[in-house]
Amino acid sequence: MSSSISIRRARSDEAGLVLTLVRELAEYEKLSHEVEATEPMIADALFGANPRLFCDIAEWDGEPAGISVWFLNFSTFRGRYGAYLEDVFVRPQFRG
Repeated sequence: MSSSISIRRARSDEAGLVLTLVRELAEYEKLSHEVEATEPMIADALFGANPRLFCDIAEWDGEPAGISVWFLNFSTFRGRYGAYLEDVFVRPQFRG
């Protein structure tokens, strides 16, 4: 049986999962003491009336394996939008 990976946009009921993965990233980087975000803050940033933050979730055989968190920026010199990748995190058991 083969395994599969999928990458999809975070859903509005997954703010808790996103925060859990952010906390796992912070723990990995020994920065847990710097995490101030709460689930409602994450939910509002990702799914509020005018979201400015975006999150994609990687799943391995349907299990959350990691995230990427990004937002749009704009280059006035180039006259176009770009994307700033804020965080990428893959749970240790899915690395390699």
